[in-house]
Amino acid sequence: MVKGRGGLLACVVLIFIALTQPVFASSSIQEVVAADGDINWADDVDTSSGDIDMYTSGHKTKGIFEFDLSGIPDDITILYASLNLSVSRFEGIFAPTTINFYGSSGDGIVSLEDYTNTTCLLSSVTYISGSLPKVGDSLSVALDVDLVNEILSDPDSAYLTIVAVIQQAFGWVGFASLENTKGYEAASLTITYEQKLAPVPVPSSALCLASALAGLFILRRWKLS
Repeated sequence: MVKGRGGLLACVVLIFIALTQPVFASSSIQEVVAADGDINWADDVDTSSGDIDMYTSGHKTKGIFEFDLSGIPDDITILYASLNLSVSRFEGIFAPTTINFYGSSGDGIVSLEDYTNTTCLLSSVTYISGSLPKVGDSLSVALDVDLVNEILSDPDSAYLTIVAVIQQAFGWVGFASLENTKGYEAASLTITYEQKLAPVPVPSSALCLASALAGLFILRRWKLS
């Protein structure tokens, strides 16, 4: 008799817990870059050519990508983020070579201030012999999710700026820009995020179920008495 009571009570409790647990939903989006360009050591900003160039010859030219993420809800947690690029130029590069990707809050405009935003490292990719990209290749670079979440928590900005820097002493790497006319795709950002949904009121059907279970419990007790 005690065993029957305990089993029925446990069933009611489990149903109640299931109905009152918070609900999370996962979604994925892919955002094409809103603005892009490159900046060299002489403070020249280029936002009109078909390539986002990065090269080094004693000084560095860096690639800049601005992503508008205003379409993402505020109360989310990013689970995965990747930067998708199309290689449009690859010259004078030898293995191993490393490309670093830095992130910061942005404003949707490629400007000189972006050149020095290289303190928050989102990803570092090293290409070894036999794995060097070729023109036309598509690259997917996984980004540090914790840092992306931290950057997007800035209430004053809906943009994510990514700065790409090649670490090799000499070489030239280019990624397709928004103005590319060779058929290569411009940069995009893939984000998978989790969002906590608003609490759902317990439906009347659940109350009916609880009442039915209580009725069964009383009936069982009456029969056993």
